[in-house]
Amino acid sequence: MAEYHLPENAEASIIGCLLLCPDTKPAVSRLVNEGDFSPGLNASLFAAALELEEPDSAAFHAAVKRRGYILPDGFFRELGDIAISRSNVELYCSLLRDKARKRKLSALADEMRASIAGDREAAEIISGALSRLGEIERGTLASDIASPSDAWEAFFQHRERVLDGKGAVSTGFHPLDCILGRGMLRSGLYVLAARPGMGKTTLALQIADSIAKTTGPVLFVSLEMAVEQIQGKRIARLTGIPSDEILLGDENSLDYDRIVSASNVLKDLPVYISRRPAATVAQIRHMAKSIPGVQCVVVDYLGKITPADKRASRYESVTDISGALKTMAVELSVPVLALAQLNRENTGRSDKRPQLSDLRDSGAIEQDADGVIMLHRSDYYELDETPMGAGESVELEIIVRKNRHGRIGSCSAGFFPATGKIIKIQ
Repeated sequence: MAEYHLPENAEASIIGCLLLCPDTKPAVSRLVNEGDFSPGLNASLFAAALELEEPDSAAFHAAVKRRGYILPDGFFRELGDIAISRSNVELYCSLLRDKARKRKLSALADEMRASIAGDREAAEIISGALSRLGEIERGTLASDIASPSDAWEAFFQHRERVLDGKGAVSTGFHPLDCILGRGMLRSGLYVLAARPGMGKTTLALQIADSIAKTTGPVLFVSLEMAVEQIQGKRIARLTGIPSDEILLGDENSLDYDRIVSASNVLKDLPVYISRRPAATVAQIRHMAKSIPGVQCVVVDYLGKITPADKRASRYESVTDISGALKTMAVELSVPVLALAQLNRENTGRSDKRPQLSDLRDSGAIEQDADGVIMLHRSDYYELDETPMGAGESVELEIIVRKNRHGRIGSCSAGFFPATGKIIKIQ
């Protein structure tokens, strides 16, 4: 018998979840079986994990040994370290099942090529291939269907998360949370849309900081501004010093004590800012997965995401990107907040409050999003270009135009353009 080191892959992560959360066995065993895992060690690990009532290290090692493998010390713990969360296990199983089906299809193709090279009749080859394809298809379709008990269990697991305060992520802005329904739903895609300079990034940063303070780590992907510019906007909000002064002000005119104090506060908030000037959804997903316990992903902005297929039209690219962002939200079980630009059509209307039809590039954004939040300021369209002082504010209307899981409506906030602070209007 040989010793084996832990394979760091999705199969091992599923097995680790089974060991840490035995209650996931019904769902896992419905979606995948031993034959879906790589032959040899991984298949044996999976079978051993399913066999045990209350898994512990000694019992697991013994069960695997009966299947011909000796595991090194600490193997059980390592599996637990890379285990995926309970909320993601069904998605991972689906991905693994798909990979296994492709492996079976590849094997079938090899067998057909060998048969064609032999002396078997074409009709016999076709009949056998159709039979095998039917078996593969039936296995796939059966796994894609949730039984009545599966659906019942999924609903009550969600309700438990809600009661534990883990069903949604608060934006930190109570009036907006009330409209959305306790905040942004986990696994939801939310689009924050407005005309340029309306305050999208400002609100997104304030939401990110609030989530980091109250819930956990946030990934902020800025495809428009460098890290230092993002940090300058955050410092401006905390200090009341205009962001242009913080970034470009004369050394003698800046209150460094306030800036250092604000920087120390921000340093303790787990907001991770991407340094990439360009990124695909796959790269954003990889960054998010590298942050342990990430609770939210913010992308500024959707129109700057690099398409996976650079030959596709703009419409096709945005359609693919919005769908991929939704898939990422489901896979990571976190809300994804994607900023988006509006077209100019509202500027020609007497009522310039934005509508869903004003979303730029693709109707797929509206279709894929669980929620669409839009910003409106009446002062934005006035001709007065006099710079506003640090203490001057305007009214910012936050409009929820789409909410798949709740109501629509609007609320108002006080917005300080010079410092990027947004406050609740009493």
